Amino acid sequence: MQIAFTSLVQNSVSWILWGALDFISLLTAYYAGNKKPWLQIAFVVGALTVVSVLLVKGTWSWGIVEILSVIGVVISLLVWWKIGPTAGVIASTIATDIAGLPAMHDAILLPSDPSSAWMWGIIAISAICLLISTEKWTVKDRLYPTSTLVYNALMFTFTIL
Repeated sequence: MQIAFTSLVQNSVSWILWGALDFISLLTAYYAGNKKPWLQIAFVVGALTVVSVLLVKGTWSWGIVEILSVIGVVISLLVWWKIGPTAGVIASTIATDIAGLPAMHDAILLPSDPSSAWMWGIIAISAICLLISTEKWTVKDRLYPTSTLVYNALMFTFTIL
Protein backbone atom coordinates (compact mmCIF):
# COMPACT_ATOMS: atom_id res chain seq x y z
CA MET A 1 0.00 0.00 0.00
CA GLN A 2 2.88 2.36 0.75
CA ILE A 3 4.16 1.88 -2.79
CA ALA A 4 0.81 2.82 -4.31
CA PHE A 5 0.05 5.89 -2.21
CA THR A 6 3.42 7.41 -1.34
CA SER A 7 6.60 8.44 -3.09
CA LEU A 8 8.39 5.30 -1.86
CA VAL A 9 10.79 4.46 -4.68
CA GLN A 10 10.94 0.87 -5.90
CA ASN A 11 12.32 -0.59 -9.09
CA SER A 12 9.82 -2.39 -11.32
CA VAL A 13 12.54 -4.38 -13.10
CA SER A 14 13.78 -5.74 -9.77
CA TRP A 15 10.25 -6.71 -8.78
CA ILE A 16 9.60 -8.36 -12.16
CA LEU A 17 12.75 -10.44 -11.78
CA TRP A 18 12.02 -11.28 -8.13
CA GLY A 19 8.53 -12.30 -9.24
CA ALA A 20 10.10 -14.53 -11.89
CA LEU A 21 12.34 -16.13 -9.25
CA ASP A 22 9.33 -16.60 -6.97
CA PHE A 23 7.43 -18.21 -9.85
CA ILE A 24 10.38 -20.53 -10.57
CA SER A 25 10.51 -21.40 -6.85
CA LEU A 26 6.78 -22.17 -7.00
CA LEU A 27 7.12 -24.39 -10.07
CA THR A 28 10.22 -26.22 -8.87
CA ALA A 29 8.67 -26.90 -5.44
CA TYR A 30 5.47 -28.17 -7.06
CA TYR A 31 7.22 -30.40 -9.59
CA ALA A 32 9.56 -31.70 -6.86
CA GLY A 33 6.44 -32.95 -5.07
CA ASN A 34 5.42 -30.12 -2.72
CA LYS A 35 1.68 -29.88 -3.40
CA LYS A 36 1.15 -27.02 -0.91
CA PRO A 37 3.69 -24.29 -1.78
CA TRP A 38 1.60 -21.56 -0.11
CA LEU A 39 4.46 -19.19 0.64
CA GLN A 40 5.65 -19.24 -2.97
CA ILE A 41 2.08 -18.63 -4.18
CA ALA A 42 1.77 -15.65 -1.83
CA PHE A 43 5.08 -14.23 -3.05
CA VAL A 44 4.07 -14.56 -6.72
CA VAL A 45 0.76 -12.80 -6.05
CA GLY A 46 2.53 -10.12 -4.02
CA ALA A 47 5.17 -9.53 -6.70
CA LEU A 48 2.49 -9.28 -9.40
CA THR A 49 0.62 -6.73 -7.29
CA VAL A 50 3.73 -4.61 -6.68
CA VAL A 51 4.77 -4.81 -10.35
CA SER A 52 1.29 -3.69 -11.43
CA VAL A 53 1.43 -0.66 -9.14
CA LEU A 54 4.97 0.22 -10.21
CA LEU A 55 4.21 -0.06 -13.92
CA VAL A 56 1.26 2.30 -13.46
CA LYS A 57 3.60 4.72 -11.62
CA GLY A 58 6.23 4.38 -14.40
CA THR A 59 9.20 3.30 -12.25
CA TRP A 60 11.94 1.64 -14.32
CA SER A 61 15.73 1.31 -14.06
CA TRP A 62 18.45 -1.25 -14.75
CA GLY A 63 21.51 -1.90 -12.58
CA ILE A 64 23.61 -4.55 -10.86
CA VAL A 65 20.68 -5.94 -8.84
CA GLU A 66 18.76 -6.58 -12.05
CA ILE A 67 21.76 -8.18 -13.74
CA LEU A 68 22.28 -10.52 -10.77
CA SER A 69 18.57 -11.35 -10.70
CA VAL A 70 18.57 -12.23 -14.42
CA ILE A 71 21.61 -14.44 -13.90
CA GLY A 72 19.80 -16.12 -10.99
CA VAL A 73 16.68 -16.70 -13.08
CA VAL A 74 18.71 -18.23 -15.93
CA ILE A 75 20.80 -20.43 -13.62
CA SER A 76 17.67 -21.63 -11.78
CA LEU A 77 16.02 -22.60 -15.05
CA LEU A 78 19.14 -24.38 -16.30
CA VAL A 79 19.59 -26.30 -13.05
CA TRP A 80 15.92 -27.32 -13.04
CA TRP A 81 16.09 -28.38 -16.69
CA LYS A 82 19.43 -30.24 -16.50
CA ILE A 83 19.39 -31.73 -12.97
CA GLY A 84 15.76 -31.85 -11.87
CA PRO A 85 13.14 -30.13 -9.73
CA THR A 86 14.74 -30.67 -6.30
CA ALA A 87 17.98 -29.11 -7.53
CA GLY A 88 15.81 -26.38 -9.06
CA VAL A 89 14.32 -25.68 -5.61
CA ILE A 90 17.83 -25.27 -4.22
CA ALA A 91 19.02 -23.09 -7.11
CA SER A 92 15.95 -20.83 -7.13
CA THR A 93 16.08 -20.40 -3.34
CA ILE A 94 19.75 -19.41 -3.51
CA ALA A 95 19.05 -17.04 -6.42
CA THR A 96 16.17 -15.42 -4.52
CA ASP A 97 18.38 -14.95 -1.45
CA ILE A 98 21.15 -13.41 -3.57
CA ALA A 99 18.62 -11.06 -5.19
CA GLY A 100 17.62 -9.93 -1.67
CA LEU A 101 21.17 -9.09 -0.57
CA PRO A 102 21.10 -5.47 -1.83
CA ALA A 103 17.99 -4.80 0.27
CA MET A 104 19.72 -6.36 3.27
CA HIS A 105 22.83 -4.27 2.58
CA ASP A 106 20.70 -1.13 2.57
CA ALA A 107 18.93 -2.17 5.77
CA ILE A 108 22.26 -2.69 7.54
CA LEU A 109 24.28 0.28 6.30
CA LEU A 110 21.76 2.98 5.45
CA PRO A 111 19.46 4.72 7.88
CA SER A 112 16.33 2.63 7.81
CA ASP A 113 12.68 3.41 8.10
CA PRO A 114 11.28 1.26 10.92
CA SER A 115 7.78 1.51 9.42
CA SER A 116 8.63 -1.42 7.11
CA ALA A 117 9.47 -3.71 10.05
CA TRP A 118 5.89 -4.99 10.26
CA MET A 119 6.14 -6.35 6.70
CA TRP A 120 9.34 -8.30 7.38
CA GLY A 121 7.87 -9.57 10.65
CA ILE A 122 4.63 -10.79 9.06
CA ILE A 123 6.54 -12.64 6.33
CA ALA A 124 8.79 -14.28 8.96
CA ILE A 125 5.73 -15.33 10.99
CA SER A 126 4.11 -16.70 7.82
CA ALA A 127 7.22 -18.78 7.17
CA ILE A 128 7.07 -20.13 10.74
CA CYS A 129 3.42 -21.09 10.25
CA LEU A 130 4.28 -22.86 7.01
CA LEU A 131 7.19 -24.70 8.63
CA ILE A 132 4.93 -25.88 11.46
CA SER A 133 2.23 -27.07 9.08
CA THR A 134 4.50 -28.81 6.56
CA GLU A 135 4.32 -32.57 6.94
CA LYS A 136 7.70 -33.66 5.58
CA TRP A 137 11.27 -32.60 6.34
CA THR A 138 12.45 -32.53 2.75
CA VAL A 139 14.34 -29.98 0.70
CA LYS A 140 11.34 -29.37 -1.53
CA ASP A 141 9.09 -28.67 1.46
CA ARG A 142 11.37 -26.92 3.96
CA LEU A 143 14.22 -25.09 2.21
CA TYR A 144 12.26 -22.14 0.81
CA PRO A 145 10.26 -21.36 3.98
CA THR A 146 13.37 -21.78 6.15
CA SER A 147 15.31 -19.42 3.90
CA THR A 148 12.38 -17.00 3.95
CA LEU A 149 12.23 -17.12 7.74
CA VAL A 150 15.96 -16.41 8.16
CA TYR A 151 16.04 -13.59 5.59
CA ASN A 152 12.91 -11.83 6.84
CA ALA A 153 13.78 -12.23 10.53
CA LEU A 154 17.13 -10.58 9.76
CA MET A 155 15.43 -7.80 7.79
CA PHE A 156 12.97 -7.25 10.66
CA THR A 157 15.89 -6.98 13.08
CA PHE A 158 17.90 -4.64 10.86
CA THR A 159 14.94 -2.28 10.31
CA ILE A 160 14.18 -1.89 14.01
CA LEU A 161 17.80 -1.34 15.11
